[in-house]
Amino acid sequence: MKLTALFFLLVIAAVAAPPEPPVGALPPLVVSTDPAYDQYVSRLYVMSTVLPNGRICYVAYGCKDVPPGTDGALPPNYLTFYYSDDKGATLHIGFFLVPPPEPEPPGAMVDPRIGQTPDGDAMVFFPTVRGGRSKTGWYSLYGCVVRNSQTGMRGTFSVGPRCYLGRGTAGQPTVVGSDILLPTFVGLPKGIGNTHDYDGVRLWRLGIGQGDVLVPEFLSQLPDLPDLKDNSGFCDPFVVALGDGNCRMLIRANSGPYWCDSQDRGKAGSWGVPYQPAGLPMVKNVIDGMATDHEGELVVAYNPSLKGRTQAALAVYRKNGEIAKLVFDPRQPPAATTMANFVISIDRNRDGTPTGNYIVTYDHGRNTKAAGLDKDGVNYRGAICTAIVPKASVLAGKLDGVVIHEVPTHPQAQ
Repeated sequence: MKLTALFFLLVIAAVAAPPEPPVGALPPLVVSTDPAYDQYVSRLYVMSTVLPNGRICYVAYGCKDVPPGTDGALPPNYLTFYYSDDKGATLHIGFFLVPPPEPEPPGAMVDPRIGQTPDGDAMVFFPTVRGGRSKTGWYSLYGCVVRNSQTGMRGTFSVGPRCYLGRGTAGQPTVVGSDILLPTFVGLPKGIGNTHDYDGVRLWRLGIGQGDVLVPEFLSQLPDLPDLKDNSGFCDPFVVALGDGNCRMLIRANSGPYWCDSQDRGKAGSWGVPYQPAGLPMVKNVIDGMATDHEGELVVAYNPSLKGRTQAALAVYRKNGEIAKLVFDPRQPPAATTMANFVISIDRNRDGTPTGNYIVTYDHGRNTKAAGLDKDGVNYRGAICTAIVPKASVLAGKLDGVVIHEVPTHPQAQ
């Protein structure tokens, strides 16, 4: 593929060059709108953010030149940026981030994240890797700003420079006032605690310089888990602001989710001992989503069954100490398989006002085994799910008003 084709129809901002990544880092992905990458696959790891005008932006990774719907996209793979203006009923492709052409070292990416700037444009984060997943998380992490996110279409997004941020993989970022807080993680062997300042879960403040160059500022490193056997799965963190300078981190772990609280904006020395929260099932190795809602209450999206990644639920932690819960997607195998990778956001009208609903995104159906399907390498059930869940429905414990849009990841989806 010629390099010129990679930039066809895409507006690239005239930006300042970011600092060079350190020696040994893999190169970042490059921008493309080549239709050769339009094929969908089921290994999605979909992440999302709701912009101030209500548009939902998503990122997911996939692989071309494989059987349609293949479960598990192996390198070389690529990143797709989607957007929706109808609450996830229709997804449009904005652009792709793909491995650089030769003679640069070939590479791929895994586990993308998406957040937004304080002024409401999307930001994409991705770790590059060579030859597949590393069990210890030694990835080269990059991020970029996507301007014109609220109104852009394919060919009109302005993607800033892909800036090296450090080693590891990004968690789900959040905006607190004018600050962008980004958690990251580097996996650890089972039973081993933090031995370096780059180990485990860390928190960064991101500045945006001239030309949308991202400038990371290291804030803190979270303490080890009380049980070091969980450290190998201590990953995929979400960070939220609780008010009055308090922050909370939600972290995936082998034995179930952990929370960790800071009483001073996530600064070094301010984190308490990680603990497993009340009200959530201890489901192993799942990605729960967490946010603070339009009324300042904490809400978590999670798998409610101890059987693993089946069904989808919300828990609202009320200010009066009560916990309201709702299984908003009650489907089970074989009709439903592997609901995973939850992200929750505040739904908004076009004028920016909250609707009173939650937007929950997750991928569904990327595991054939749970559905009893043949192990033929093809899974046509893969889909991107976007659920619109009224907060009032969660508080009442009823499915009234819940709408779930499920967009198949391949035209042959069943």
